[in-house]
Amino acid sequence: MLLGTEHHLNCAVLSLDDFYLNQSQRQQRAQTIHPLLATRGVPGTHDVPLMLQTLQALKLGQPTLLPRFNKAIDNPYDPKDWPQVTDAMDVILMEGWCWGTPAQTEAELAQPVNRLEQEHDPDAVWRRYVNQQLENVYQPIFAMAELKLMLRAPSFECVMHWRLEQEQKLAQKLTESDDDSAVMSAAQINQFISYFQRLTEHSLAHQPALSDVVWQLNTTRSIDNMERSKEQLA
Repeated sequence: MLLGTEHHLNCAVLSLDDFYLNQSQRQQRAQTIHPLLATRGVPGTHDVPLMLQTLQALKLGQPTLLPRFNKAIDNPYDPKDWPQVTDAMDVILMEGWCWGTPAQTEAELAQPVNRLEQEHDPDAVWRRYVNQQLENVYQPIFAMAELKLMLRAPSFECVMHWRLEQEQKLAQKLTESDDDSAVMSAAQINQFISYFQRLTEHSLAHQPALSDVVWQLNTTRSIDNMERSKEQLA
């Protein structure tokens, strides 16, 4: 990482994805709140108390375990396998697909945005719960960030294409002896990414105005331009 190798800064790198609840915790929410919460991804499927505890410990310079999630088994790695930092950090970098995304209005929640919501959330129970979590539970965590940076994709359709490319590259790496059951088809990817459509499109529309720096990506993931907030330009 350049901040470490070239600028000699102690850096802790975290991902929102590493704080997903385990399968049994998500199944409990699926049974008591809404079935769609069994699938990891949206606000309401993360261990927010652990996220807060980890970030606070890092900011205080305390020895801290950095959670890691194993997507291959859809569960966290054993905590004994989590990396630990013992020195005070100069930079804490948290990345996440919906980090900093604001909550939606009630009017924005009214209509389904895709078939997943039409068929599995016709009464808007799931999306209202996700939105409530985003507004009341996640925003205080987002507010801890001193600098908000955004890599802005051209569109949600482009994100879908990138996700398909990723799966195709994974399939190409597999040998005949490998288990390819974890590789998703185009139809499965379309179903999976439907969980993310609402907040991805909402973020693409509203997040730039809330970010300190925005890098606009093109369809090849290259940066077309960079915009800074007025505060950053001052």
